[in-house]
Amino acid sequence: NLGDYASSAKYYDTYAGYAAALGFDDAVRISQAKAKEYTPKIELVAPAAYSQVNFGAKNEPEKGVRYGVTVDSTSRERLPNESMTLIYINFGDDTQLPYIRRKLEEASAKGIAVEIAWNVTGEGNEIGTVTANTGHINNVMNLLKEFPSIPIYVRFAAEVDVWTVKADPTVFRSSFAYIANTVHQNLANAAVVWSINMVSGWDVNVDEYYPGDEY
Repeated sequence: NLGDYASSAKYYDTYAGYAAALGFDDAVRISQAKAKEYTPKIELVAPAAYSQVNFGAKNEPEKGVRYGVTVDSTSRERLPNESMTLIYINFGDDTQLPYIRRKLEEASAKGIAVEIAWNVTGEGNEIGTVTANTGHINNVMNLLKEFPSIPIYVRFAAEVDVWTVKADPTVFRSSFAYIANTVHQNLANAAVVWSINMVSGWDVNVDEYYPGDEY
């Protein structure tokens, strides 16, 4: 409150040592984060004008961004001139597919892109069984094949860094790679998205879950 950030950083850093000696792991993390936050630093910022960089990735807009809301949003929540919508699929649940087909038809009629949020609701308990559920995977692939003109983004097993039931990183990467390969082999109009939460869990090193650029 006094604005004495340098002293705050000093004493949070000191406290971290005591917390470590007492085995208070969470307190160590918090105090270290506070010390880093309160350490004064100077940044020089200058305005710059440059063209948007385009990486040539699958379905990447040449300029600007795609934006929109989920398909189940109310009319009051909708945005003007939406260029994209998001559809959820729970992995293994084929009962949702007729509904998803109707929403894909609506997106196709509007000429907008679709993000398929293919969620693994069982989290760490389920991710290792993904590759065995070929029936469900084939059903989803066959459905998406019906819409070759839609730019599709398949966001599989998102936010693994905040799952309640943690996934083994090796198992996650293997399952993600399997889905990515399947999508790439079946859908010329689909890009695969590796999506994490903006804030990871305490004990998660998100880099361990990155499957590699090829996926």
